[in-house]
Amino acid sequence: MLYLRLSSSQRISGGMPQMLFRNVEGTRLESTYNAIRAQTPTAVFNKVGAESEIGFLAAARLIEECDGHWVMTSDDDVPFALRLLQGLRDLELKKKAAEDEVDRCYLGLVAELFILPNRVTVVDLLTEANRRPDEHRSDRLTLPQMQDWRRIMEYLGVGHVTGERGFSCLYSPRLVAAILQQWGQSAGLLGDFLHSRFSAYLPFETADGKLARTVCVTFDELVEDGVIELNPRPLPGLVGYANPYPLHLKFVTLRRAGHAPKYL
Repeated sequence: MLYLRLSSSQRISGGMPQMLFRNVEGTRLESTYNAIRAQTPTAVFNKVGAESEIGFLAAARLIEECDGHWVMTSDDDVPFALRLLQGLRDLELKKKAAEDEVDRCYLGLVAELFILPNRVTVVDLLTEANRRPDEHRSDRLTLPQMQDWRRIMEYLGVGHVTGERGFSCLYSPRLVAAILQQWGQSAGLLGDFLHSRFSAYLPFETADGKLARTVCVTFDELVEDGVIELNPRPLPGLVGYANPYPLHLKFVTLRRAGHAPKYL
């Protein structure tokens, strides 16, 4: 079990709030996670604002307090982005207890604002998020909370920041390729992969049961880059394709030297 001793200022019993909607940066979040995983000296957490990263990781259920130590809830060799997305997804789907019920909508906003309505871009996240009722949100989200949210989502590869308040949800090829590497097999039905592996990290299905545009665009790019093969290949691509789930998916693990995309 991996652990790191808590300083007196970092003990949960001392009142450290555990919640996801907070001011954190992706790079500091990942470095804090890696420091705990590697049992780095606690001095790394004495920097200003370190409590925010600890509180976020605890709220996401990536770490927990045990007998005065920070303990990794899992020591599997999985990339940080996937570990965090899986933790957020488990909260969204109520597979894990949430310290604050509003944390269940942290990743839930991706499905709510983008995947279910099958759209790629939202110009004003704050207005859209507060317009839609949610059983986990008794209070309205604030602009600083949404600004922090979109930066974390961009860091994880869920999409990218647009304008002053907007966000475009397009799963990065790097992120989807990382999920493919966790699949455990090199070929199978696209639908099986999406339901058995992909859905553990991210939503993909629209309100009417179709493959969301944001997912289609990324898979099309992976095909063009030679990372995957889809047979029979739909033309001009997955976007708008009637029923892509029965397509046969092959994760091409052998690539010619010099031809692999930069994200692999």
